[in-house]
Amino acid sequence: MKRLLLIMVMAAILVTVGCSKDTNNNGLSSNIFDPQTVKVGDKVNGFTVKEASVTDDGMEKVVFSGEFTMTGILSGNIVDGGGPNMYVVTFTKAEIVNNLPIATTWELDEQDSDYEVAFYLHSEENVTKAIGEVCAERIMKSIEDPWAGITAYKIVASLNEYTYLKDPWNDELSSLQLVDIQSIEDYSDDTNNEEKHGGKFYLDEGLNIIENQSFMVEFENWGTVRFISGENVLEGISQLNFYLADEEGRIIYSFPKYHGNENGYFTTLDAVTFRDVNKDGLKDVIIIAEYMTGIGPQGATPFPVGGIYFQKDQSFVSVPELNDEINSLEENENIDMVVKFAEKKDIRLSIYTELEEKTDSGTYIKLIGTDQVEIRISGVPEAIPSRVFRLYEEVAISFTALELKEGDQVLFTYSENSQNEDVITEIVKIVN
Repeated sequence: MKRLLLIMVMAAILVTVGCSKDTNNNGLSSNIFDPQTVKVGDKVNGFTVKEASVTDDGMEKVVFSGEFTMTGILSGNIVDGGGPNMYVVTFTKAEIVNNLPIATTWELDEQDSDYEVAFYLHSEENVTKAIGEVCAERIMKSIEDPWAGITAYKIVASLNEYTYLKDPWNDELSSLQLVDIQSIEDYSDDTNNEEKHGGKFYLDEGLNIIENQSFMVEFENWGTVRFISGENVLEGISQLNFYLADEEGRIIYSFPKYHGNENGYFTTLDAVTFRDVNKDGLKDVIIIAEYMTGIGPQGATPFPVGGIYFQKDQSFVSVPELNDEINSLEENENIDMVVKFAEKKDIRLSIYTELEEKTDSGTYIKLIGTDQVEIRISGVPEAIPSRVFRLYEEVAISFTALELKEGDQVLFTYSENSQNEDVITEIVKIVN
């Protein structure tokens, strides 16, 4: 009964957050094993059997070792009130079929494509450390009071042990041993499907975070921060954007627009790395992304666009002439090629100031006309009045889609134009 209840709870989480199901129909022939006959030392689809036992009362237990990565939904063990196994992770049938040895007694091939299975995730200490205290506390609270809302996170986990367990007399689950969590995204039932990252910071739902190109990194002028790569769709055109978030998950910096966005539709982020390109003792950000023009015979053929953000004080600046050279001379096939080309140049950042581009957060007050907004900047004394900003043309066109209301918190990037007006070039809503 406990197992049924747990599966029902997991299903409720996934339905609530609208998590899409993978319907991969790969066969099971390459990773099937028979718990009744498998022996220690046997190899099954890259895994090695460490332990195998079958008891007279029908309990089957097989322990596999091997390095593997899986994507699933992490939550608390609500059924047992935490018990000896605080964390549970739920996977789709496709994820299980593609990654784990499958017991002949499991009959997984008879299940529908949206079938899901919950596993214990060990050890509690490792999981808590990997997800951080904030996320762990939220999960514990949901265990203590599940009626207040289920806390769940979508994770990409590195694992090194899988224990298959079938016990007809107890409601024990099979389990997995965690090595590390590569990425974590809040999928709780109180998130209203807003885009989240790390269970901690919030961006407008129009941003698709590129998990495999988002990293923790230490910048000399920022300390340890999370570098976030993301894709926005503006007027039907995919755009590439970058952010920094602090250890509490708050967005603290929005990078200048990536110059590749002027070249067409963003399709793929091939590489992100951090090196001191101009030898000033500060790590810079090197990017290679792919774009398509969508026009003409070659419109659907992707092409690379390389670029560099140089760390300068509490900002990152780009050098347009250098980026243009990198791409016009096709020195953009890989990171090493970009870096070697740039290292030969005399890069003088003193003349580049991001076009004086700044990033601030604040409280949205109102829209003035069709292309101006009033915002009170965060952290300034009440005596200082709110400020009026002009909206960049592309921002003004899509502004109403943000559905901002008075009092909403916003993060925005702006610069001064030739008329000495502060012009917002990017704005997102921060969801608390």
